[in-house]
This record gives sequence, structure tokens and C-alpha cells, in this order.
Amino acid sequence: MAIQYVNLANEFLSFSQNDWEEAALKALRGRELTALESKDLDSLEIHPLYSRVLDSAPLKLREGSVPWTITARADFPNLQLANKQILEDLEGGAQGLELVLAGSMRARGCGLNLLNVDNALKLFEGVRLDLVELMIDAGRLGSSTLVVVLEAAARLGVSADKLKITGTTDLPSYFASSGAMYLTNERLPRYMADIKAFMQEKALKGPVFRADGRLFHDSGASPALELAIVLSGLIYYLRSLEEAGCQEDDLGRWVCSVLSATSDQFTTIAKARALRLLWAQLLEASGLKQHSIALHMESSYRMMTKHDPWVNLLRSTTACFAAGIGGANSVSALPHTSAYGCPDSMSRRFARNMQLILQEESHIAKVGDPSAGSGLIEQRTHDLAAQAWQLFQKIEQAGGIMSALENKLIFSLIEDCRAHEDKLVRFGHSKITGTSAFPNLNEEPQTVKRYNTQVPESGQFARYLRQPDAQGSQMKQLAEAIREGANTTDQIRLGKQAEGILCPPISAVRLSKPFEALRDSSDCIKDVTGSRPKVFLATLGNVSAFTGRATFASNFYAVGGIEACGGEEYTNLEALQKAFKESGSEIACICGQDEDYKSLGLNTLRALQEAGAKRVSLAGRLRDDREDWDEAGLTAQVFEGCDILRELHHCYTYFTACAACELETT
Repeated sequence: MAIQYVNLANEFLSFSQNDWEEAALKALRGRELTALESKDLDSLEIHPLYSRVLDSAPLKLREGSVPWTITARADFPNLQLANKQILEDLEGGAQGLELVLAGSMRARGCGLNLLNVDNALKLFEGVRLDLVELMIDAGRLGSSTLVVVLEAAARLGVSADKLKITGTTDLPSYFASSGAMYLTNERLPRYMADIKAFMQEKALKGPVFRADGRLFHDSGASPALELAIVLSGLIYYLRSLEEAGCQEDDLGRWVCSVLSATSDQFTTIAKARALRLLWAQLLEASGLKQHSIALHMESSYRMMTKHDPWVNLLRSTTACFAAGIGGANSVSALPHTSAYGCPDSMSRRFARNMQLILQEESHIAKVGDPSAGSGLIEQRTHDLAAQAWQLFQKIEQAGGIMSALENKLIFSLIEDCRAHEDKLVRFGHSKITGTSAFPNLNEEPQTVKRYNTQVPESGQFARYLRQPDAQGSQMKQLAEAIREGANTTDQIRLGKQAEGILCPPISAVRLSKPFEALRDSSDCIKDVTGSRPKVFLATLGNVSAFTGRATFASNFYAVGGIEACGGEEYTNLEALQKAFKESGSEIACICGQDEDYKSLGLNTLRALQEAGAKRVSLAGRLRDDREDWDEAGLTAQVFEGCDILRELHHCYTYFTACAACELETT
């Protein structure tokens, strides 16, 4: 077989900007190019066509263009199962582990019960800790969990200088999620200096202070706001270390960053690249030595759906691809059933393998900054960086990230972002496949594990620790207590004696949750009555005339778990009335062409009402005779761009669900 060689680069380069514009205008059939312009979640403009940027140098992303570290999430409460899963992940290609403890705001019904050294020895049985990158997400127990891991490693024959442990301390996220910090702003810098001194003495590799944007993203922050919050977290750590007497010019090596990766491919690439620009600008403005920053990215929990979770595989693959192209040093893909509960082994295998395929078969890590020079990516990168810097300055003017959390500035900014994005989904401008569009009402439930995890209270070893200082005195005393058999939770009692700081708590909210509440009510009704709630499609004319709008209406109501029935050719209104009564439905939707609405619509509406319909909507948007329809009792019009949730919630006022079903009033 003859092999055909195609030089794609030359093919593309042979066309000018005018050629592309002419081709686009031809496809638009008389409309201008501006018809394709849009704005993102930060109100930044997105143009239909971009020119190449010939003078753009590639950014320095991962060191030496090496592949990113594939990070697996370890979160089974049962330590035996957790150990088995860790070994399976590492044997299956993962090179890093994120230890998510029950006290983490990201445990979400899972979470390791890693309380003491004996627990850690069970967890790490058979694991070569010197070959694995560890990230610790333990909420308020980060420092004590670090000590537990170090002591367990020592007993397994691995010294601290052989370990790479990152991101054990994430103060802003813990403060934001809990709403309280039992350390004053005056004591926090000393606390951080204490941890740093302990890390230095142990010769531990890896930045310990984590500026993490995931909680803020999952609660609704836009890409630029997430970047601004992370940047403000980074400068908070640097400033605090300096206030505590740390005078090194390379303080940057003690901090790392975490961002969420979404299925918005180009925005995720631009966000990862923008962080590098912002970090360099921050170091320059602070007079500190330039130092590369470790960037970890995780597929967005906010974008995950409970229903039709197989689509999550597509979302996460796109997110991981974008994170890899954007230069993340390590990437974690949430298993596709994460919204259900604690994912099983197969779900975690999918999460690993999607990254292995991207690295080993697609080779996307072979080129450093492959998106450099792309007009779209370069423009998006610089626009995001500029917008994030403005938001960062706004946070800093409010006193920095901790003060901005205290005075509700960040809470307010996130609320505005979330309301904007929720509105886009609610009105169908942004679709969630499988949930707010093209739902599958007959899907099979997923296999997950569910646990009732709780963080134990402090026990017999609870004691007062020394005041933190630049010599690591508090961490040393904590390490001594851990060696003597103390639990990580035994330090809880210690900080509560001091006055703390408060803020409005921030929590993760998945985009699909309002739609899933409707689907859950539908499942409940099916369990009780044997069938889902129904909407009768009162179709007008022949099949070719009503199919388009009937299909739209069927999908529209299925989004809320409402099953469509009817939808046939009816010879007269009596036949339609008979079919409606036999359907057992209490609501109906009239579907047909505009001409049929004019000639048959009002009579059809009245016939449905006579047959017992309590609510009648119409598929499409009326352009004439709107007042006549309103007077006749038409309750709603459903069309592309209408308020989806409002109509579905109104429908559920006619259905009977159990008392456990909670639907937000809209």
C-alpha cells in the first residue's frame, strides 16, 4: 500500500488571513464575522479568527520538557483497601499520590483515616516511598500528617532527604472552607516559619506551602479570579515567611500552586500558561530571585456530573490534555464516578490510563510549550493574566487573601461569578451533556463505595505545644508526640485557646446539581409509583411537521426526569384528547410548526384543558397572537434560551414526590 505524506504545516501556511476570513464569511451566509464573537466567564472577548504570533517565545514550563507526573488520589477510609489501590495505581503507571484525609474539604464522603504511625505503616506497606511524589491534603491536620508520614518512612528505612513531599499546608483554603482559623494573623507567620525550619532541618525536598485554587474554582470562581486567589495565596506565604524573619532571596522554592483543569480546553491551557507569567511578575515586583513554581492541576470537580457519568471521561480527558499542553508539572484526573461517591478500582484505572495514553501514545509532553505562537492561546494567556492581576491587586488592597476572606470580598466575587455561570447553564447557553442536554433516563446506576467518615476528637495525648518559632520548636515537639504514639488529631485542642479569625465559609457546588435534584425526584417518584412523571406531547400536523419541536420538547423535559409520551399523528382533537387521558399525565406540551399553531393551536390548548391538563406549554416562541394564547391559559413557552429550571420546577408542582426530595424554589 502506498504511503501518502502530507505536510500539514505547509498546507495551513499557504492560506492568508484573508483566505480564512472569506471562508468563514461564506459559511456564515451573509452574516458578519462579529456574529461569532463571544465573551468568556471573565467577560473577556473571544474572536472567531486569530493571526499567528511570530515574535512569541515559548514559555519555560516543565523542566526539560519532561512528562508531567501522573498523580493518583488515595482516599479510601479503609486502610487495607487504600493500600491495595495505591499499589494498583503505582503498578498501573501513576508516579505520584495525593493523600486525601477525612479532614480535607475535598474528601467528599471518602478520606484516609491516617491518624498515627501505625495507620501510615499499613497504608504504605509495599510502597517505595523514595520513588513516589507525595502531596498531602489533610485540612487543618497538614503538619501533623506530614510528621506521621516522615516517621512511618523512617521506620520503613527511608530517610526524610529521600522523600519528595509537597503542599502539606494550605491555609487560605482551610480558612475559606471552615469559616474559622484558630490562629491569629499575628501568629500565622511564626507558624509557617516553624514548619519551614523543620523541613530544612529534615532536608525534605518539595515546596510545603500550597496556594490552591480548587476550592474556589469548585465554588464558582472564574478562571481569572482563581488565578488571582492563587497569586494572592502565594504572596501571602512569601510575605509571612519574610515577616517571620526568613531573609532568603529564594523564598519562592517553598511554595507551590494548584489549579483546576476544565473541559474548556483553550482556557485551561491559557490559565496554566498565565500562572507562569503572573508568578514571574510577582517575584520581580517582590525583588525576589526568579524561581520556577511547581504547578499541579486536577480535573474540575465542578464540571463533574452524577448522571451519565461516562461523559465525565471525555471532560477529564480534555482537561488532562489541556493541563499537559499548558505545562503542569503534575496532573490528577478525578475518576468519572466521583460525583456518586468513592470511586471503584475500574474508575480509577480509567483516570490513570487517559493520561498514559496522552503521554505514551499521543506524545503531547515531548514539546515544550507547544501552543506558543498560536494567536488564540497567546491572546487568551495575556488577557487572563492581565485580568487576574487586576483582581489580585483588588484582593491585596483589601489587605491580602486572609483579610479579603474575612471581609467577604472573595466570597462576594465568587458569588457573582457563580451566578453568572449558573445563569448560562440555566438558560441553555452553556450545556452539560447528559444532564442539561441529551439526558439518558434509562442509564444504569454506577458502582461506588460510600462511607460515613468523621474526624475523631483529640485523645489522651492532647497537650499544649510550644509557641511556633523560626527554629521549628513546635513541629519538633509535635514529632516527638507522634513518635510516642499520639494521633494527628491530638493537636486540635491546642490552638483553640487563642483568639482566631472568621469568614463566610465557601463550599464546592457542581454545575449540574440543580438538574440532578430534579432527576433524583423523578427517580423517587418512579420508585414509589412504578413510572416517571410524564409530559404529553400534543403534536400537530404530520410527522415531518412536528418531529423537530417534539424531539426538542422530549429532550427538554427529560432534563428534569420527565418522560415524554404521545407524540403521534392525531386525526382530530377527539383522538388527541383520548390519547392524553390514557397517558395518565397532568401536563402537556403542544408541538408543531408555526403555521399549525396559527390554525390549530388555540383549539388544541382548549381541548387539552377540557381533557384535564393542568399545565400546557408550547414548544417554540410565539411571534403573533401572544395575548390570545395567554388569555386561553397557555402556561409557558419552551425554546432554546428559555429558563430551563424555572419551567421544570413549575412542572414538579403537579407531581407527588416523597418528603425527602428537596427542590429549591425558583
